[in-house]
Amino acid sequence: MEKCVRFSVQTQVEDSSTIVASKEGEAVNMAASVLYRLDPGSASDLYKSVGKGYREVLIRPQLRSALHETASGQDGQDLRDSSTRSDMMRRVEQMLRASLTERGILVEEVRLRDLLPGSGGRGDGRDAGFSMTVRA
Repeated sequence: MEKCVRFSVQTQVEDSSTIVASKEGEAVNMAASVLYRLDPGSASDLYKSVGKGYREVLIRPQLRSALHETASGQDGQDLRDSSTRSDMMRRVEQMLRASLTERGILVEEVRLRDLLPGSGGRGDGRDAGFSMTVRA
């Protein structure tokens, strides 16, 4: 008997907020959204290799990693400067495309929403809760 599992191929949003460390170690709260959709031709492979939890297994960790990697190369002031925001969004988007496209997840756009001073922690994401929501 074959099992039928439904996946949406419509554009979805994954929101993320985490504390990251700047180049000099300053903690900054960075919030981002990624718009993505599943490649219909790859949905079966995605299910076989990852299952229904592809958001938790692939998208969330990759987004968090891209945010941390992008922030670690920037000065704290540059992280909050609106003139560097488009460059940071582009770098996060490129990283996500490189890691998710081969798995059948097509990244459409990344938006950085908030870049605020952190809570004074280490800035490595372990000192703050990491929350995300998915809207279909």
